[in-house]
Amino acid sequence: MPTWLDLPLQFKISVVEILDYKSRSRFRQCSTSEKLIVDSCPVYLEYVKLEKTSNSDYQIPRAFPWKNLQCTQKQIDSTFQFSIKEYDEFYPDTCSLTTSSFSEFFSLFESPFSSVRKLVLKGFDYQNSKIIFLNQMKQSILSKRETNYDLFDLKIRAKSVCWFLVGQIGKELLETLALFDSNVLRRVCITESISLKVFEKLVRTEHWRNLERVMFVSRMDVSIDYFLHLGRYDIKLKELKAADVWRAVQKMLFNDAPRLSGFTIFYSNTLTVEEIFKHTIIPITDEPLKETWLTARHTQRFRMNTGVHIFVLLFLDGWIQGFVGRAIDINQEYSRFMNNFF
Repeated sequence: MPTWLDLPLQFKISVVEILDYKSRSRFRQCSTSEKLIVDSCPVYLEYVKLEKTSNSDYQIPRAFPWKNLQCTQKQIDSTFQFSIKEYDEFYPDTCSLTTSSFSEFFSLFESPFSSVRKLVLKGFDYQNSKIIFLNQMKQSILSKRETNYDLFDLKIRAKSVCWFLVGQIGKELLETLALFDSNVLRRVCITESISLKVFEKLVRTEHWRNLERVMFVSRMDVSIDYFLHLGRYDIKLKELKAADVWRAVQKMLFNDAPRLSGFTIFYSNTLTVEEIFKHTIIPITDEPLKETWLTARHTQRFRMNTGVHIFVLLFLDGWIQGFVGRAIDINQEYSRFMNNFF
């Protein structure tokens, strides 16, 4: 009677392709041949999170002997939670694993066609713990590249990465992004403050040039020019000039920006509607949106070349927002724009 081992390879591959991730992971542990089959089959996941475990940031007293400190620190700081949601981030975990090894995580990308829609890096309240975690990630992928010729170009193929790691951001951001495939990565969200020196290096990378959307939660003292090539950006600037707003609007209008593209910019200085339209021949016309929970000081609508879409610019207290939507149902389009979470 034929067994699993007697079945043709193509049949085995077809079976693996219909398995969920948890089943694949278990099947992968059966033997070397099964591991090779699983790793050769692409996997597409909606949401993957690497997060510190509850005790991974425990502070060890300095009175401990160095030998014990070194051993305990390694055990505590290297432990993290690796979890997967196969459908979306609100769906229950498909797989959840507390580990100190990145092998399970990087196995996701051993097939050159596998990808993750959203990758979240979260936690680590202390800077040293965060650095150790990121360094181990880097060393793990470099080790895989060196020990397996077929994985010499192994990279993290995630369309979106959310950097929720606590603390001032330094060169570790650049080193971590270098592990990502720049041809796949399209969105970056960073919640912590980033130094000007690191930001200037970031915008010179190929990853930045290929991005479509960014979100920076902390306030920055940088030029808006760095963001004008993006389809959507949500940022906080120390100062926003009237000329900057008009350049952002022109970029959307003259490039025929696609539906639901736009920007949200928070600023600290004083800016009036009259200043922005001072050097244009466009009359100031307030056309408020309906059925919205926001009360804008002024709402300006611009026609676009497509004839189907319009661009809407909203002035609020301390921030400004612009988006492209279908003219026929622009009020609903604004709701879709606001609910288009990162």
